[in-house]
Amino acid sequence: VNDVLSAATPIVGEVDALDLTLVEAIRRFCPLIYHELRNRPEEFIEDNRPKFFSEASNSGAYFKNLHEQIDPLPRSDAIHAILCLLFPKYAKERPGMAAIAASSFRPSDSDRTSRAKRICVSEYFRVYFRGTVPEDMFSETELRAILSDLNSSKEETEVGRIFESALRSLSPASPKRADFVWKLSRIVRNLNPVIAEYLAYTIAAHSSEYAYDQINVGEAASALNIVFEVAQTVSATHAGRVLENAVARASDDTFAARVLQFTDLEKRSRNEVLWNYSTVYPDKLQEAFMERMRSRYGGPDRADIGISHGDWQAFRRWVGNSDRDSMIEQDFWRAFIGQSRKNLARAIDFLYPGGNVIWPEDPRPLMERFFPLAEMRRLLRELPDDEDLCDAEEKALSRMVDLLLGKYREGPHSW
Repeated sequence: VNDVLSAATPIVGEVDALDLTLVEAIRRFCPLIYHELRNRPEEFIEDNRPKFFSEASNSGAYFKNLHEQIDPLPRSDAIHAILCLLFPKYAKERPGMAAIAASSFRPSDSDRTSRAKRICVSEYFRVYFRGTVPEDMFSETELRAILSDLNSSKEETEVGRIFESALRSLSPASPKRADFVWKLSRIVRNLNPVIAEYLAYTIAAHSSEYAYDQINVGEAASALNIVFEVAQTVSATHAGRVLENAVARASDDTFAARVLQFTDLEKRSRNEVLWNYSTVYPDKLQEAFMERMRSRYGGPDRADIGISHGDWQAFRRWVGNSDRDSMIEQDFWRAFIGQSRKNLARAIDFLYPGGNVIWPEDPRPLMERFFPLAEMRRLLRELPDDEDLCDAEEKALSRMVDLLLGKYREGPHSW
């Protein structure tokens, strides 16, 4: 008991109490296996979040060797039972009553294990062995304080202030900030429904501050899940309205586009958060997205908007909607380019990216919809060459010249 109390004092509320008790029992009575756990976390962790650890080896071979170490030890049955209770991955490799009891007694799905802060979740594993919250983790104590502040809020502006203060207190693109947004996504259901809806709109309004990845992971994915979690909470009455308002308020194209992407009819099976679409109306959501793009890039201040928070897929979806939208989009690029050859290069790099991008078919019809190629040819010829261009900008201009001659990178895969 003293061992457990000593270990628990610095991390109370940060871990699962039963898991901590079992880990301390292993540490006290079987230090050999305790050190194996501590030094080989990748072998015991099985979840779908980004890993802090090395890649696991062949689990069957590893656990066979581990069983051979445990079997000769005193209380080996108890050790096996404890490991089954702690790690669902271990229980799968150890058939028997202990594994069956563990799976019945301790649910192993990723959602509930994360909410319970169990050792089998990679983010929490480290806390059990360090005896303190790592610097790159957002503590449960801080999270509970934010939850209390949010639930005490009366207005959307107050919710925005609380979230903004927490977000901006953490370094951009840092592990701790990613952990904060992820943990916030796990407690949305503990918020008053009205406050949760305010939070969804605040999350969208701050979407230009998140770090994005080509695949939907990290803090941007967690922020998106908050919107979906809120929509699911009110799905019986107005999930669609939540999504439409989030899209309208999104300050980043990628965020807005992914709301649509993960609610499209053919992609809904990939959305593990929102599953009730009875009050989601695709036509209204699509129109909310289009109106956002028109307002953002077609308004009187379009020349000042820039493209730092633009998204190629969002532009492609927009110009494919109607001829009117394509014309608005083209006017944006005319204002953006002006008389600057440098801005022309930046526009080309956005619309017709280089790098490893390959095209399964001639991209010129799509580029024509983005911006008239005859006008592009004229700009390449007439814009003054009086600005210093970086290497990427020079390559963009050359790439467009090649495209106008019918030369482009062909391949079997598209964006």
